[in-house]
Amino acid sequence: MDTIQFDQQVAVSPGQPPRLTREELANLSDADLFRHVDAVTAWLAGTFIDTPATAAVQASMDMTVRYNSATLPGSKTILAVTGANGAGKSTACHQWSARFYRAQTADLPRAGRLPQWNPHEGVRADVAPVVWINLQANAKIAELDAQILQFLRVGVSGTIRDMTLRAVRAMARHRVKALLIDDVHLLNTRYRNGSDVLDHLKHLNTELGEIGGTLILVGANLEQTALPGDPQIATRLRLLRVQPQPVETAADRTAWAQTLTAVEQAIFPVLPAAVDGVLAEQHAGLLHELTGGYLGELVTLVKHAAIQATGTRVGTITEQILHECPRSVRAVSNLFTRETR
Repeated sequence: MDTIQFDQQVAVSPGQPPRLTREELANLSDADLFRHVDAVTAWLAGTFIDTPATAAVQASMDMTVRYNSATLPGSKTILAVTGANGAGKSTACHQWSARFYRAQTADLPRAGRLPQWNPHEGVRADVAPVVWINLQANAKIAELDAQILQFLRVGVSGTIRDMTLRAVRAMARHRVKALLIDDVHLLNTRYRNGSDVLDHLKHLNTELGEIGGTLILVGANLEQTALPGDPQIATRLRLLRVQPQPVETAADRTAWAQTLTAVEQAIFPVLPAAVDGVLAEQHAGLLHELTGGYLGELVTLVKHAAIQATGTRVGTITEQILHECPRSVRAVSNLFTRETR
C-alpha cells in the first residue's frame, strides 16, 4: 500500500442501501432482491461497527497522539494495541487511522490526487498524516525502512543508514503524525535481525518525537513479546488491550449486552423486521457460544447473518440463521470443546 491507495481507501464509504419495510423486502422481485443484497453486502463489509471496547481504545489513541503532538521534541509515548487474534484490534486501528487521516487533511488543498502543503516557499509536498505498514516475518532494518519509503512513494536504494535517513526525512516532509506497524508479534528477538529491528523502533520513536509523531505498534499478545521486557521501550510503552469479553459475572454479562446493543443498532438499517434487543436479549447467550466473546468474530458473524436475513427475506436475525452462518475454525473448535465437556 502507498499514500494514494490509502487516501482512496479512507475516502471510500459505501452508501447505505435503501431502508425497506418488511413488506417491501418481501415483495421485491428476484432481480431487485439480488441487487439489494449486493448493496447490503457492500455497505456492511465497508462499515466499521464501533463497540464500547473499541471506542475506549480509539479514545486512548486520540489522547496520546494529541499529547505527543503538543509536547516538546524528543522520544514520545509508544502505543501498543494488542489482544488475541480475532479480537478486532487491527480493524479498530484501521478505523482510527482512517478517521484521523480525514480529520488531518479535511482543510488542505489537493493538487492532483493527494492533499498537499508547502514545506518551503515554492515547494509542494503530499501530506500523509498516517503511515501504515505490515511488518514482515524476519524483517531487517532495511526492509522496514523500505516499507516506509514505499508507502510515502520515495525511492528505495542505498545503504541501510541512507535509507533510514531518507525514511526519517520523508516522514517529516510529508507531515507524518502516526506510524502504525501491524503484525509486530512477528518480531523475533531471538535472532539478530529481530533485535536490530527492536532497537530501530527506538530510533524511529525518537525521530518521530522530533516532529510530534507517534509510533503505534499493533499485534497479537504483545505483552508476551520482547517489547515490555526492553527497559528503554518499557518506560515509553502504553499497552491498549482488545480482549475477548467473558460472561462469567453479572458485570461481564452487562458489558456483553452493551456490546451487542451497539452492534444491533449499527445493523438495524438493513433489518426491517428486527426489534430492540434482537441481539442483546434474544441471542446474547448463543452469540457468546458461537464467538467466544471475540469482537472480530462477533462482528463478522452478525454481518453475515444480516446479509442472510436479507437474502432470505426474513428481515431479522434468527437462531437458525446464526447457526447457518460460516464461522472461523477457532470458533467452531471452541464450541465443539464446550459441547463435549
